[in-house]
Amino acid sequence: KEEFLREGKSAVAAGNFQGAVVLFRAALEKDPNDFQVRTELADSYMRLGRYALAGQELHKVSMQAPSYAELPLKMGELNVRMRQYAKAAKAMGSYLKTYPRSSQGYEILGRAEIGEDDLQHGEENLRTALKLDEKNRSARLVLAQLLINNGHREEGRQLLLNATAISPHWKEPYLLLGRLALARDKPDEALGFYQKVLADAPSDLNALYHEGLAYLGKGDSAQVLVIADKIVKKYPESSKGWQLRGIAHYRQKQG
Repeated sequence: KEEFLREGKSAVAAGNFQGAVVLFRAALEKDPNDFQVRTELADSYMRLGRYALAGQELHKVSMQAPSYAELPLKMGELNVRMRQYAKAAKAMGSYLKTYPRSSQGYEILGRAEIGEDDLQHGEENLRTALKLDEKNRSARLVLAQLLINNGHREEGRQLLLNATAISPHWKEPYLLLGRLALARDKPDEALGFYQKVLADAPSDLNALYHEGLAYLGKGDSAQVLVIADKIVKKYPESSKGWQLRGIAHYRQKQG
């Protein structure tokens, strides 16, 4: 069981959630009563968007370990992902009365309020989550996105830069920073961010595609075609490589 659990956690760290599901299920076959392994399985199902299965596993956890302190957080996360925002907000409100120092509780509450278009309270609770734990990556990312969408781009950008300092190998802030740079017509700056992602994950589709857009911004159609060919070969069912290829050929003809 312990070996399957270790390998499952390694798969999660590598972003291989389907593989993690197989490994956690194998661990549970050895010990169906291990609710912590079951929680890991539920988390992996959530990351795959298989919310019904995640809910089934969390229900089993509630039967096996009804006093498990983090269970309301797991259910709140699931409710937010399923867009059951009112349910999540109500549950987190109750949870925070018992655990008023929970950064994750405030984060989930903030995300639920944003889902209900209560942006003011959502922002306030996300800021509280970060005050309680500056390493809360999800709270930082969601708050940065909220600020950027509401016109506070520089503050949002600074939050993302801080995120890269705290978690240098976390790709999401780099992807957002790259898009901000492209929006500001700074393709060289954008390239730097996308290449940070590609250094760790050379086949990341979003990073490759936006790297191609950055080279388009620089007017380097030849390099765009190189990237487009790489995407077409690696992801033949995606339209992104074909889009880049078409734009690059058009630009070359215009030039």
